[in-house]
Amino acid sequence: ALAQPNVAEEALLILGPHSYDGPSLRKDRQGLSFVFKPKSRVQSSDCWSGARVFLKENKMTIKEQIMADMKAAMKAHDAARLGAIRLLMAAIKQKEVDERIQCADADIVAIIAKLVKQRHDSIEQYTAANRQDLAEKEQAEIEVLSTYLPKPLSEEEITAIVDEAIAAIGATGMAAMGKVMGAVKPKLTGRADMSKVSALIKQKLSA
Repeated sequence: ALAQPNVAEEALLILGPHSYDGPSLRKDRQGLSFVFKPKSRVQSSDCWSGARVFLKENKMTIKEQIMADMKAAMKAHDAARLGAIRLLMAAIKQKEVDERIQCADADIVAIIAKLVKQRHDSIEQYTAANRQDLAEKEQAEIEVLSTYLPKPLSEEEITAIVDEAIAAIGATGMAAMGKVMGAVKPKLTGRADMSKVSALIKQKLSA
């Protein structure tokens, strides 16, 4: 079924005050999307917003969204965003080749979480070395990568998930650390700092 008319109206609000022809409806391998043709040259940020307006009934996989965003970044000549997305795609393809799989959303979230952590570590090193230019580049990549991660959980939500896992397993003592981590990892990867989660579990099991 086609989306309700207010979806197109919402899309126009996202695209901003520029003048557009359309919308027209296009169907391709990524599903159904509204297409707005600008009547005049627009900023790359506006092009970017327009590229992400898809019908609400058509849920894309993370990989499909990344591919669509890469095309949009190319068209918008957004070199910084395109570079970050290409790094991500390279990491996804490497995992698929190494493990002979097609990455699902959960796999990609884990990849992104790892890439984000690497960049946070690099920022600390660059900042300590007084290389703010490199630190800012890493931060810009984090901002792009983070758009594909689920909404971060609050400390209360993380604690609740850990407590639930400990209770379900009946975990007592540090010997159960691995089991608890294994239980919470699928729920928390990409939504929490796993080093802090590990510390939290250790604290609760050693109490």
